Amino acid sequence: MKEEGYSLVELLVAAAVLLLLTALTCVVLVEAKTAMEVSGERADVQQRARSGVEAMLSALRDAGAGADRGARAGPLIHWIPPVWPGRSDRTERAAAITTLRVSQDIAPATLTIDAPPGAATLDFDRAGCALPCGFTDGMHVIVLDGRGDFDVFVLIETDGASATVRRIPGGTHASYARGAAVLAAELRTFYWNSGARELRTDDGDRGDFPAVSDVAGLSFEYFGDPFPPLQPRPPEGEENCLYDAFGTPRTGMPVLPPAGGTLAPLDLSLFDDGPWCGTGTDPFDVDLLRIRSLHLLIRTQAGATAYRGADRLLFQNPGTASDSARLVKDLILQTTITPRNLGGWR
Repeated sequence: MKEEGYSLVELLVAAAVLLLLTALTCVVLVEAKTAMEVSGERADVQQRARSGVEAMLSALRDAGAGADRGARAGPLIHWIPPVWPGRSDRTERAAAITTLRVSQDIAPATLTIDAPPGAATLDFDRAGCALPCGFTDGMHVIVLDGRGDFDVFVLIETDGASATVRRIPGGTHASYARGAAVLAAELRTFYWNSGARELRTDDGDRGDFPAVSDVAGLSFEYFGDPFPPLQPRPPEGEENCLYDAFGTPRTGMPVLPPAGGTLAPLDLSLFDDGPWCGTGTDPFDVDLLRIRSLHLLIRTQAGATAYRGADRLLFQNPGTASDSARLVKDLILQTTITPRNLGGWR
């Protein structure tokens, strides 16, 4: 009688084949899992870069928007710099930028009483409309005189005849005569915190928040009018940083050579050598009024060191990854913007 079944050799062969297939399946699954993780991390790196650029572009597009009525109607570039390198106090210039714009929702007001430097209260109204008249607690306002002085304040208390205010660093810290414009405004700063590797945003006062994480670098380049500014021009008989009391332009500001177009590159050193504009204790460099266009660059990285390798050309902050399949390179995203409210005239 013939016995049915498998021989020991056949069982061993079958087991070996089964183990091989299992091993191959495990390899495929591990590689698929790695690919999914790496793909997700790459998508996060790209999304962080796009989010950071779009947030900054959103502020820059409206930078310099001014009042649509009143004595100071028109873009802010007529009187003050609406964009400057650095935070609101003009520090950390290489990896920070501050923008200023006027809100169109609230009509301009004017000072009804002179305001000395460092004033803790402001008295103003809008064509006979007493405070608050649309101005609310926590709002930012710009006070400017059209001669080159400006300051930004936060409204703390708007009830009563006067508004209690807190001055934000960045303006000229000047005194203002009755009749100076008071404009509801928005100040936004974007800066890179290299220690936390974050792109952060603040309002110059107490609102400082992270905007994008795992940012490995941030930089800005500035381009501007080769010719010296023509504004602000003071009233007849008065002088400022650009004109003497007879209305004659002051000399000393160079014509800058353009580079590959109509605009000239503006090195950061230009914003720290004068001539200085404003009569207060913190005047600004008049070259800030040349700014017309900006080139911004943001570099984002994988959050976990397991996705970053040792090559410093690819990774600003090297990690521990040795398997090429797990590497997620730093992403550099850059763009150029010409804010519509920074246009000059000749």
